Amino acid sequence: MTYDIVLITDSQRSVGFGLAGISGIYKADDSQEAMDLVEKLVGQQNIGIIMISDHLVPSGDEFERISRRSFPTIVTIPSYRGSGKQDSRLQLREFIQRSIGISIEI
Repeated sequence: MTYDIVLITDSQRSVGFGLAGISGIYKADDSQEAMDLVEKLVGQQNIGIIMISDHLVPSGDEFERISRRSFPTIVTIPSYRGSGKQDSRLQLREFIQRSIGISIEI
């Protein structure tokens, strides 16, 4: 069986990921909308990976419980807003390089 990769992000970042070939892009304006999407998407059997921009990651026990499931895998990806841990552009560039094997300038 083939599984889909989907992304939950904001409107600004959705364009770039669409150009990179991600077709399952869901837009959220805040963490509550993102949580609603996560709850909807985990029930779809064709989805293998749910990527979510780090600035939209919901806080709370429910998201933690869902993200610990073995399937689908939920991956937090860095955004330009970032999590404050390091330079967001560097973090995003490193993530892309690890994911697709090429370095791009952002």
